[in-house]
Amino acid sequence: MEGHRHPRTETGVPFEITPADLSNMGTMHTQVADRVRDGNLSSDQRFIYHWFDTSCFVQPAAGRLGNSGRDVPRGPGDLTFDPSTFRRFAVREQSWIQLRADFLGAFNHPNFQTGNQGITSSTYGQLTGVTGARDKQTPLRFVF
Repeated sequence: MEGHRHPRTETGVPFEITPADLSNMGTMHTQVADRVRDGNLSSDQRFIYHWFDTSCFVQPAAGRLGNSGRDVPRGPGDLTFDPSTFRRFAVREQSWIQLRADFLGAFNHPNFQTGNQGITSSTYGQLTGVTGARDKQTPLRFVF
């Protein structure tokens, strides 16, 4: 019986702050907010209901595009733990069967995702999505 543990961490994905488009410049652009200061909070100030400083991004004036770069704030990182175990059974000299058990998201740890980050959204600045549900699979493989 052999086994593997696969803990995996990933850094947060950057996302955009989107204001209402008052630029009157057609549809061939991406409207971003005006950025008045950094906006990123230290890790001890972040919560799922307050992930970044929402007062740092404001609606641009009518007729102009915002000054914020794209994908400035970063979402939360992911942490998953996917252990697996397997066993090989010899059938012939060069043939074998492998029975495997994989446990994806074994500890059922939630990984929060950014939701709608529009300035006018009721969930602005909040993490509204979650991934990381527990799952298991038991594949059987025949190699010949």
